[in-house]
Amino acid sequence: MENQLSIAVCESKNSEKVSRFIDLTVEEISQYCSKRYAKQIIEAQENGSVWGVYFTPSGRIRATFI
Repeated sequence: MENQLSIAVCESKNSEKVSRFIDLTVEEISQYCSKRYAKQIIEAQENGSVWGVYFTPSGRIRATFI
């Protein structure tokens, strides 16, 4: 069985509390954002340039990049 990578999503931009872990797949992440943005998050995570991922007040996800 293949190891599935996941990313921690915090409650808000200024919170360190993890709200949910999401699998690093376009299908899983695109439930919370556009497919284009999901691909950008995955690529940045693979390159090590994601500082953090968090939920916005509307329930979408955003990422902070280095």
